[in-house]
Amino acid sequence: MILGLGTDLVDIAELRRRLERTPEIRAQVYDSTEIAWCEARLPPWPWLAECFAAKEAVMKALGTGWAKGVTFRDVVVHWSPAPSPGGREQPRVHLTGEAAERVAAQEAEVKLSLSHDGNYAIALAVLSRATDSLH
Repeated sequence: MILGLGTDLVDIAELRRRLERTPEIRAQVYDSTEIAWCEARLPPWPWLAECFAAKEAVMKALGTGWAKGVTFRDVVVHWSPAPSPGGREQPRVHLTGEAAERVAAQEAEVKLSLSHDGNYAIALAVLSRATDSLH
């Protein structure tokens, strides 16, 4: 059963400008593992934008936005190995703090889909709970 749905679109060049102009934003928004993963890919900007979009999409799926105790650092994006040779790693989300509490209270999970092309990165987050029936 779908409990929440969130999507976000990020202008990659605008995010790059903001991060270069105000470097301390990185530590406020991203976990060190996210930064390391994104910076291992060149250029890192599309990946950082995907990660930012994922955080926003998850907050929207939770129904909190940037408020109600949920912070960017409560949503950590990581990538698991590709399911098949030559495939792309799969995005996953690890939640902490208020975000984790909200998901646990609903006995739910969050799934992500991320992509980037040209000037934009996009994320879709689905907050869902397994059900035993189709009622």
